Amino acid sequence: MRRILFTVLLFCFLPVMGKDGGVVSLLPSITDMVVELGAADELTGVTRYCIIDDRPELTRLGGMYDLNVEALVRLKPRLVLAYRGSERTLAPLIDNGTSVHYFAINTLKDVLDTYLEVGRLLGKEDRAREQVDRVMKSLSPVSFSRSPVMLIVMGEEGLERGPVYAAGRCIYGEIITGLGGTNPVDGAAAYPSLGREALVSLHPDLVLLITEHRVAKPGETGMLSLLRTGDRPVSILNIYGETALHPGPSLFQLIPMIRNLMESYAADPGTDLSKHLVIR
Repeated sequence: MRRILFTVLLFCFLPVMGKDGGVVSLLPSITDMVVELGAADELTGVTRYCIIDDRPELTRLGGMYDLNVEALVRLKPRLVLAYRGSERTLAPLIDNGTSVHYFAINTLKDVLDTYLEVGRLLGKEDRAREQVDRVMKSLSPVSFSRSPVMLIVMGEEGLERGPVYAAGRCIYGEIITGLGGTNPVDGAAAYPSLGREALVSLHPDLVLLITEHRVAKPGETGMLSLLRTGDRPVSILNIYGETALHPGPSLFQLIPMIRNLMESYAADPGTDLSKHLVIR
């Protein structure tokens, strides 16, 4: 009887005894990568801004400027995926022997390199490489007789009265030019704010409004309606989704969308491109 009881208890406790501290992600984009790679079950802690469904037991650790380091230490994670610049903040984890890897996601290359490295750390390297190879193929430049001028507006802030935030010298600007399009936003700023005069002066052919939630009739909404006052047709599209503004795996859906939109516009500038496109 004692042997049977011991065996039952052993099998009950083996999963607990063998379970490591799991993985903590301190960047929403990297959390998206972990989920995309099929390793969501390994997460034990994330930021308040991370989007992950069906995991109410996850510890929310605050954000970049109010990270709860004590709660993070108590989780005893085996792996922490962090943002570059947080080395001093996370020093207590290093002292405890925790494996901490730091990432910067400022360019499209950063996104793809980070995805590959996260895949390697999670034992999902083959899956990550397959996805990156697919994205690289869709990034090959398109040959246009006239390069479409594409403006990307980021988020819902300022839509009614301005200013709005546009994609300048950033990941999204790289995508436009990498595919053979023209980004009308000049300057060194990544996401410059544009008032009414600055916005109207851009004269885009295509406008992508990228938001977390759907915006009904974006072409009739405040600031963006100003772009339709001229004679040239302007297609204004709303691409939306919970992770649409995270520069992570959402780009794997966004890049082929932008490519298809540019090609469709180039083939027929008057074609209807107004349907909403969703990033899941």
